[in-house]
Amino acid sequence: MNNFKIKIENIQSIKHLELDLDLNSGKVMCIVGKNGVGKTTFIKAIATLLSADIFKKTSSPYIFNSSSKITYHIDGKDYIYTHNDKIQTIDSQDIVADPIKNNIIGELPLPHGKRFNFFQAISDKDKEIRGKYIDKDYKTPIKLVEWYKKIYKSDKFNDLKEVNIKGEKYYFLPQKNNQYIREDYFSSGEYFILSIYRLIQQQKKLIVIDELDISLDAGAQVHLIKELREFCQEKSVTLLFTTHSLAVIKVLEDDELFYLESNKGKCEIVKRSYNYIKGILYQFEGWDKYILTEDRVLASFIKWQLKSGGILNKEYIVIPIGPASSVIALMDENNGENFFSTKNNVISVVDGDQKNNYKDREEVIFLPFKSVEKALKKLYDNNRNDVFFQGVATSEPDEKGKNIYKRMEEKHLQDKIFEFVTKSDKVGVDKFKLDLQNFINQ
Repeated sequence: MNNFKIKIENIQSIKHLELDLDLNSGKVMCIVGKNGVGKTTFIKAIATLLSADIFKKTSSPYIFNSSSKITYHIDGKDYIYTHNDKIQTIDSQDIVADPIKNNIIGELPLPHGKRFNFFQAISDKDKEIRGKYIDKDYKTPIKLVEWYKKIYKSDKFNDLKEVNIKGEKYYFLPQKNNQYIREDYFSSGEYFILSIYRLIQQQKKLIVIDELDISLDAGAQVHLIKELREFCQEKSVTLLFTTHSLAVIKVLEDDELFYLESNKGKCEIVKRSYNYIKGILYQFEGWDKYILTEDRVLASFIKWQLKSGGILNKEYIVIPIGPASSVIALMDENNGENFFSTKNNVISVVDGDQKNNYKDREEVIFLPFKSVEKALKKLYDNNRNDVFFQGVATSEPDEKGKNIYKRMEEKHLQDKIFEFVTKSDKVGVDKFKLDLQNFINQ
């Protein structure tokens, strides 16, 4: 199984949603979004491929209508599920081959996920577990011990033991006088770490988990993501999960973080930056004016322009979001919902190379040059013998000016770089500064 595409139509809050996955990418993919937008519905839709009665067991029948439909496209073949009025759920006449089912895990949220329903099975095995413990019929699960150590940065689980009962593995921590702490008596976070370990040891092609971070403290969440990322890369496994944790979102890489957007039920899973998502889900409160911009360098240049004064009793914040498209999208999202502030208190400031894309937007201010880095690179190309550039020669490909900027930043204070770049278009920079001041003071 190499490719997996799912299309959901008219189920609960989702009128339309598509996602196409390359299952050989070995990637971690986190989906975040507002409550009620459809994240859990999306996870259940994937799990339906494994068990057609998932929705019937976990959801109201009223989330469906006659046009409800899920289409899976896997390695060139379609599997179609439509609403069956007789059983009041989604159903299909297509037979999903075992090799497909055997390559996917769909782990549901509380209380339906398997990780929440293993307790009784362990309790029923207590007599056998105790017997194997007394007979010393157990072993140390070295990989699992290392897993716990890396996530909790603790030696607490160094004595962890594993017993095998009819092909199932159970775990406990030995205590004095032949006593032990069975795995279901671990803390909820410790137990869920074990549950996730069990899931990934099955080595499927696609693992889907709703609410990955549940019951875990912030430190464990951060370390878990690192371990899962390395596992996915090593085993070429695609891990897709949802979260509400800011700690998890913050440590994800740029190509691992996605936002589930909904426009009246028409949903799209879009790659978004940490600051974009933080802005929508967690917000930045208490400011008079909000300036949304692309990256750290442009944000710093804006702050440098404004620190010389000219601001009249206003509190403002400059927020680097990511690519220009994400900056504009976040501003537009705010214009509809006012989660930062009202429309007239929020603008976007983007590099000059974006002018053709957004020239008709009154609430967008453009840097007078293509970017700070590109302006510096142009100055370097034309004046590399200037004393300012002494000792920073580079032959590396550097179309965007990132390398020369980094080298110059190591040599000079950032303010000195900004002063030097400003000389290339003093008139344009003065107008840029005035536009910023007028926005803040209005």
